[in-house]
Amino acid sequence: ILIKAAELNAQITGAGFANVDILEVDVNIGAAAIYGGSVRIVAEVDNKSYITDHDFGGSPIEPLLDTAAAKGQKLVLKLFDKKAFGVAVTYVRAVTQVNIGTSATTPTVIVADNLEVGSKSTVRAFAKPSGLKGFGIAVAIVKSEAVVNIGNATITTAKDVSITAKADHTVKVDAKAKNNGPGKLAAVAVGVSVVESKVAAIIGSDAVLTVGRNLTVQAETIDRNSTQVVAATDPQGVIAIAVAVSVESGSTTAAIDGDATVAGNVNVTSKQSKTAIEKKRLFVVPTYFTGVASSASAGTAPTGNLLDDLKSAYTKDKKDKAAKSKQGDKVTGFAQSLKDKVKGGP
Repeated sequence: ILIKAAELNAQITGAGFANVDILEVDVNIGAAAIYGGSVRIVAEVDNKSYITDHDFGGSPIEPLLDTAAAKGQKLVLKLFDKKAFGVAVTYVRAVTQVNIGTSATTPTVIVADNLEVGSKSTVRAFAKPSGLKGFGIAVAIVKSEAVVNIGNATITTAKDVSITAKADHTVKVDAKAKNNGPGKLAAVAVGVSVVESKVAAIIGSDAVLTVGRNLTVQAETIDRNSTQVVAATDPQGVIAIAVAVSVESGSTTAAIDGDATVAGNVNVTSKQSKTAIEKKRLFVVPTYFTGVASSASAGTAPTGNLLDDLKSAYTKDKKDKAAKSKQGDKVTGFAQSLKDKVKGGP
């Protein structure tokens, strides 16, 4: 038995200038009885894809999704959804909820061999405008929720029970600005990322579980967040300003508060982790983006890559110091030579 609520498509709104995805699904089971072998009750959202097989289920169009034409269509939609000049704002709200035992008077009854209850939110938020006339502003805001709540329910299984909630966030903010030629004196770039999340897998106080083998309750949050800002002017520019801000706030909870009789193991796990965003350069060389960084340089032409610009600035600074040191040595040597001649030396 499968009970599933899902939203697996990104939404196309104001292209990259105002890219808004609002994905909300829920499963609510009240005064009901479910009897089966393997029972799965899940809610899922994912805004990675623009077209999926589920959009054309069983129709003649479905086999065409793997063709070059379909791949080209997906690429065009993706580029349109993310293209912006000067300013890019992305907002994603992803909410998945599974509530079992919502009736205050009559419990939900589930009898099965195995029971899996899961809630998952997978979010991707990218903001990367093309620089326009000396400024670039990129903002990405993510609010996600993945919750499983077992309330007034009586659950009996011959084997395993798994209660899981997971949120997986990938947020990439990339703001770049150049002064763009003669007459432009300044470059200003601002990048902001905000992530708020709630992940919870909870067996409440009114729940009664009898499990024939193992009980697993797990909540997990994965954050991939990169906020990179570069502002640079060529030798004709006089000022460059780069501001990068990243705010993350989240809770991850796994809990058992009801009655559970378990023949095997009981695993209650809450996990949070941060990892890098992986992207390939030249199609094969892996590159990793993570953390918050900003770079501002005036009078030097930028490469468009933050690490390369930092390396270039550092190398230039070392060369300038070395050149000044050599000039200082020459001046010191000349002064010493004059001093020796005054004293009658060679």
